[in-house]
Amino acid sequence: MPSLSLSQHLFSSVTQGLFKERGRGFQTVACTPELRDTADLTALEEASFFAVSPERRQGGDLPVKELFYRLPSGRFAVGRMDDARIDSLGRDGNYCAHQLVVSAEHLEAIGWQPFALLDAAPWCGVADDLTPRLLEPCSLSSATVADPASASAASSMKLDQQLLGRVAAALSEADGRTVLIVGNEARTRSVIRALFAVLPSRERREITFCTHFFEGNPYRSLFKVASVATRGEAPAAGDTDAYRVVDHERVGTPPALPYGIWIEDALKGGRWIEVSAVHGILDRFRQGQPVPEADFPPPAPAWAAALQYCEPDAFARALLGRPLLLAGVLDHLPKREALAERLLRQYAPPELCGPDGTIAVTALRAAAKPKHWMGWLKRHREEPLLGPYLEELEPAWKKLAANLPWPRRS
Repeated sequence: MPSLSLSQHLFSSVTQGLFKERGRGFQTVACTPELRDTADLTALEEASFFAVSPERRQGGDLPVKELFYRLPSGRFAVGRMDDARIDSLGRDGNYCAHQLVVSAEHLEAIGWQPFALLDAAPWCGVADDLTPRLLEPCSLSSATVADPASASAASSMKLDQQLLGRVAAALSEADGRTVLIVGNEARTRSVIRALFAVLPSRERREITFCTHFFEGNPYRSLFKVASVATRGEAPAAGDTDAYRVVDHERVGTPPALPYGIWIEDALKGGRWIEVSAVHGILDRFRQGQPVPEADFPPPAPAWAAALQYCEPDAFARALLGRPLLLAGVLDHLPKREALAERLLRQYAPPELCGPDGTIAVTALRAAAKPKHWMGWLKRHREEPLLGPYLEELEPAWKKLAANLPWPRRS
């Protein structure tokens, strides 16, 4: 991976910022020249918000806020915000926000892992220079950015597998809502980080997040996942319809759809190899790439239902000419009639079952509704593979007549 050159933005409450006409207060202190007079700069300023509840401030519990979100240009911002205690007027509540701008191409190069940037970047803090100025781009060498994580790597992470499963399932069924995680923010951060290791590529690309969301409701549209420490820090009751809440201490709403049911159970059980295999299959389905039969895990109801739900056409095509895999899937799939109907409607016996696919034909006959099976049998009655089943096409009255005794002549 080549070195990354990232634009920078620094924001705080100062006597004088980069734009002299703004006077005293919260504003851009410094930025890379290419950001000036852009919609991205406006978005960076609007998202540079940090607040701490009076109770936490009084107790000296001053969290660090990390965030990752999409900018108007299609690039992304990854940032870190710290409490700076006293502002330019001597009041509590100042903070320093430092954000970097990264392209989708650069994120792709590091496996779409924003936490790799959060770990590697030299973040500015409260003791750093807040002199108004133009900044050089932040340069990160490939050696400083960690290798992309994977589901197998998640097995070595110290994290709450049960919470990870609940969050992953909630994210898959959020339906446009932000997943709001309530509980210890450090524990939540490790779970958000793990999402980028265990989820498929497309889902990772859609995860934006904020690790400290107190008073963050005006910025909800920026984030797919957000974290607050307590219910008291969550958005007001009137705003909760925009969120799917996952509370560390409460069971909450169980997943209702096949993928959510599978991913929650698999992650809770630490079935990392299965998760990695199924998500690898999903990634290749979506890229139009073939999946070798050996890459499928042993047939099981939950993952088969998850693939059938997420990518029904690609899943059906992956079974073609693989009688053992096809039979195994149909034997385990909870609602197998839909898959059997799709296969019988679209494919002829040689393509579907292979040249010696008796086991597949038997599985299809058991899984399909009689009308779909009989229709397939009629359309392909000339195929040798279906020869043993052709007697099923005889009308019922002929079968009955064949079993009646012939009348005697007088």
